[in-house]
Amino acid sequence: MVLQWMGMNALIIYALAACDLFTAAIQGFYRGSPENNLEDFEFLVMKNIIARAYSLAKLLPTIQGSD
Repeated sequence: MVLQWMGMNALIIYALAACDLFTAAIQGFYRGSPENNLEDFEFLVMKNIIARAYSLAKLLPTIQGSD
């Protein structure tokens, strides 16, 4: 539902992102302290995904070579 809304309002989302208003809105939602905002959470999730993909990429040649 969120992606459908973003698709229907893509031009507005693009304009908000270009003016850094989208980032400001995302940083406005936080839990407990301002350091716990959605932008920091998204960064931590992406950092985790990239780290796991990198680990898997390092293991892949080892797994393929054991055949």
